Amino acid sequence: MKPMIFKSKKPKKDTPDEPAIDPAEWGYLKNLFADKTFYASLAIVAGWSYFTVGFGWQFAVLLLFGTLLVGLSTVDFKHMIIPDLIVIPGLILGLYLMPLFGHHVVSVVGGAMLGFLLFYFIRLIFYKMRGYHGMGFGDVKLLAMLGAWCGVLMLPLIILISSFAAIPVFIARRFLTSTENSEPLPYGPFLAFGGWLCFLYGHIFWSWIFTFKAWMINLI
Repeated sequence: MKPMIFKSKKPKKDTPDEPAIDPAEWGYLKNLFADKTFYASLAIVAGWSYFTVGFGWQFAVLLLFGTLLVGLSTVDFKHMIIPDLIVIPGLILGLYLMPLFGHHVVSVVGGAMLGFLLFYFIRLIFYKMRGYHGMGFGDVKLLAMLGAWCGVLMLPLIILISSFAAIPVFIARRFLTSTENSEPLPYGPFLAFGGWLCFLYGHIFWSWIFTFKAWMINLI
């Protein structure tokens, strides 16, 4: 899977530099708190969290994580940018909170580092080959944040789930609408969806994978 195809930009010779923080992000955040879609999505996350773990500290952690994901996904969907004002604090919170709640510090820090480096080098290689960025730098930072919250072992599942979720949307947009192929499709919401599922059910997914692998071995 190559998630870069979901956020391709119009071919042009740009530079690999990225501004530290886009000043427009403050306006995007202001609009976010007036967005009904944000609150509707947040209500779904709150209900999902409650029916998964009930009330308590686990609910608070899930709601915090879900709020970060819903916020950055809403901004990315509407403005094609994953705001540093959300993803950087989210990364720091993941690095700080997850070891406190039983996640091994190696998995947390390793997940953040590997998540960042993986998408960073994919983005860099694509730029060297094509002369323009096929993936927003926000996606790189988002995968680092998800790696901190979910752990290093969840990164393959996050990428797999997000890619499978994005492919049907990409195909449907291509064949059912008049949208140009060169117009970007935000990948952040799909990454966030994959991260949310892996945070809640990642251990179950891996159990299914190993069970299926054992079944295939016995079948052979």
